[in-house]
Amino acid sequence: MKPVTVLIAVPDLLFRSKLRDAAGHAGAETVSAAKHELALQRVREMQPAFLLVDLGDERIEPFELIQEVKSDPATATTHVVGFFAHVRIDLRDAAREAGCDTVVTRSAVVAAVAELVGGVR
Repeated sequence: MKPVTVLIAVPDLLFRSKLRDAAGHAGAETVSAAKHELALQRVREMQPAFLLVDLGDERIEPFELIQEVKSDPATATTHVVGFFAHVRIDLRDAAREAGCDTVVTRSAVVAAVAELVGGVR
């Protein structure tokens, strides 16, 4: 059986490492992208099951990325997980408007990734 692929669109190297570890422990294959264009290219090429997006990091242009992924029929089935600092409710609401499938706080995203990946295996 082919492993679940998780694309981590997170510029922050330390947090990206935490997410990679969580997804890997759940049995997923991970790929990273720290820039918007690269993330979009990898989603189109790899068709990952999950895309993790840091909603608070403008370097990745999170809302544009979510909209582009969700509006393209070739990538719309990718489950987008956005995460935000718990005090930034505006980011949560904007992510939902952009089409994000799951929106969680930054403190809960590591556990959410393990649960989501484990649920598809």
